[in-house]
Amino acid sequence: MSDLREGMIEEMELRAFLPATHRPYLRAARELERYCGRSPETLTAEEVRGYLLHLMKERRLHLSTINGIATALRFLYSVVLKRPEIALAIPPQKTPKPLPDVLSVEEIERLFAATPNIK
Repeated sequence: MSDLREGMIEEMELRAFLPATHRPYLRAARELERYCGRSPETLTAEEVRGYLLHLMKERRLHLSTINGIATALRFLYSVVLKRPEIALAIPPQKTPKPLPDVLSVEEIERLFAATPNIK
């Protein structure tokens, strides 16, 4: 994977990615290769999707972690390997957004009572 690694580093440097971004992107490619047992250059879209499902179902990684890995793999396939069909097969995960906390009637009354000028 050394040629692939060098290609990823060059493309990240061209785009002025921070060194803190290099590490997780390179790790994502290395872990994909380790899981599938061969270079990411030879993988199919189904194999990459299978890896992401493995991360979700078996390793139970948090959605934000999986999204970071998916972003790195989309970069690998679309920019470095020039295989956009595989990059398009890697969907972003929807991260659930929690509902905001709503003040109770009593809390609103206390807020207004503590405020000397309502304006």
